[in-house]
Amino acid sequence: STTGHVYKYLTTSHVYMYSTTGHIYMYSTTGHVYMYSTTGHVYMYSTTSHVYMYSTTGHVYMYSTIGHVYKYSTTSHVYMYSTTCHVYMYSATCHVYMYSTTG
Repeated sequence: STTGHVYKYLTTSHVYMYSTTGHIYMYSTTGHVYMYSTTGHVYMYSTTSHVYMYSTTGHVYMYSTIGHVYKYSTTSHVYMYSTTCHVYMYSATCHVYMYSTTG
């Protein structure tokens, strides 16, 4: 622990927390859950259930590779996608089967 910085490590349960000024990093190797938080930005990842959530100010992105359902939500629009291929970051490789802009 230093000035403006907090480091917490727990090797038995494989949970790591790294905190700086306006930044929070959480890692779990056993559950494969990773959380990355900055000012106005939250990133959550889960490799076991293949669910990825990316949240910024006024924007929410949710991804699921097992169910092949991808949700993109902004303050005024909601988009839902269902494909048969994997998603690489924010782009799907196959066609979109469902598209909704009604919010």
